Amino acid sequence: MEPFRIKDYLKTKSIIEWRKRLWKSQYFSSEQLKSLQWELLSRLLDHCFKNVPYYHKVYHEHGIVRSDIKSLDDLGRLPLIDKDVLRTSFHQFKADNFNTYRTIETRTSGSTGTPLTLFWELNANIVALISMWRQYSWVGYRLGNGFLDIRSRVWNYPSSYRWTTWCRGLEIPADLIDKAQIHDYADLLRKYRVKLWRGHAPAMHLLASLLKEAGIHDTKPKCITPSGVAVQSYQREFLEDWAGVPVCDAYDLAERCTTIRQCPEGGYHISAELGIVEILKDNCIHAKPGQEGRIIATGLHNYAFPLIRYDTRDFAIQSDRGCACGRTLPLVESITGRVDDYIINTQGMPITGLHFAFYAAKGIKIAQIVQTRLNELDLYVVTTESWNNQNQSCIIAEIKKFAGSTMKVIVHKTDKIPYQQPGKKFKFIICKIESTDRSHQ
Repeated sequence: MEPFRIKDYLKTKSIIEWRKRLWKSQYFSSEQLKSLQWELLSRLLDHCFKNVPYYHKVYHEHGIVRSDIKSLDDLGRLPLIDKDVLRTSFHQFKADNFNTYRTIETRTSGSTGTPLTLFWELNANIVALISMWRQYSWVGYRLGNGFLDIRSRVWNYPSSYRWTTWCRGLEIPADLIDKAQIHDYADLLRKYRVKLWRGHAPAMHLLASLLKEAGIHDTKPKCITPSGVAVQSYQREFLEDWAGVPVCDAYDLAERCTTIRQCPEGGYHISAELGIVEILKDNCIHAKPGQEGRIIATGLHNYAFPLIRYDTRDFAIQSDRGCACGRTLPLVESITGRVDDYIINTQGMPITGLHFAFYAAKGIKIAQIVQTRLNELDLYVVTTESWNNQNQSCIIAEIKKFAGSTMKVIVHKTDKIPYQQPGKKFKFIICKIESTDRSHQ
C-alpha cells in the first residue's frame, strides 16, 4: 500500500475542485484535453526554467530558451531524463523555492532492483489520488468501501495482516498465505467488507485459487485492479471466471508522472490531466499506432521536484482508437513492460514483489535476481561507489525475509546485468526452474 497520511490530502477545496474537473474532463474533446495539458505544462515550464537548477543548466547547455516551447508539439525538443540522471543530479531537481511546498520524501518500489528517492508534492498527490478514485468508480467501487491490497510482504509487523482505518485498506502479504490460513483470511475479507482487490496479479491469483479450492464463495470482490506487474492472460481469465467481474489493469508510477488505467470495456486510458505520455521507439521517434515503445512521462503538478520527459523504462503499445466506454481520454493498446517472473521460496510458495527487499538498499545502481535451482538465488548487482560489505549483508538479509531464512543468496558484482539485452524490456526477476520442478512444489 502506498504511504498514506491524512494531512497529505487535507486540502478540501482542491480535492473538490479536481474531483469535479476530472469527472468532467474524461469526456473532453481532444482539443479541450490538449488545451488543458498545455495550460498546465506552460505554467510548469515557466517554473522549471526559472527555479529548478537542473533544467535551467541543461536547457541552457542545449541552447533552449523558454520561448522555444510554444505548444505541446515542442515538448519533444527537450532532452529526456531517466533514473540514472535523477540519481547523479538528485539535488538539482529540487526547486529553489522547494521549502514553500508541502512535500513527502519517498522512494519508488525498485522494480529495476534499486529504489529511487524523490519527493511528492501535495497537489500532485491529490490529482494522482483522484485519478485512481476515478478509475475505481468505473468498476463500481465507491470511496469508503473496504479494499484489499495484496502483494508480497512490505512491512515487518508481527501480524499477518494490517488494516488502515482512514483509507479502509486491508493489507495481506501473499508470501504468508497458505491453505492452513485461508479461512482466517476469508474472515478478514468478510469483517472489513472488502469490495475491491488491488495489487500484484500473481498474488491475487494465488489467493483466489486457495479460496476456490476451499469452497469459499462469499468473499468475491466486485472489482479487481492488478498493478505493479503486468497481468498475464491466464491470471486474467482465472480471476474473471472466478469472481464474475472484469479485471481492470492499472499502471501507476510512484514518481506521480502519470497513471494508465483500464476500464471495463478494455481501454487503457491515460490520465491526461495528471501527466503527458509519449510512446517512443529506440530512436526516440514517436511510435505509430500498433507499435511498441518506451513510456516517457511528464508530470504536470509537482513543482517541488518536477520530472519533465522522464523515461520510465516501461513499455506500451501506441493507440489512436477510441473506447467503447465513451470516455475520450487518450489510450494505449496495452502495457507490455513490467513483466517479471516469480521465485519459489523455501516453503515452495511463489513470491512476487521481491523488489521491496531493496527498498532501503544502498550502493546499487541496478540489480537482477535469477533462480536456476530451488533454495538458491543468484543476485547480480551493478554497484556505485557507496557499495560495501555491510550493504551486501543487509540486502541478503532482506531477501531472506521474503524468500526464507535458508535460501542461499549468491551475490555477483558485475559491470553489466547478464540477462539484459539492449532495447529489450528489463526483467528484475527471472525464474529458470523447469515447470516440472515448480509443479511438485
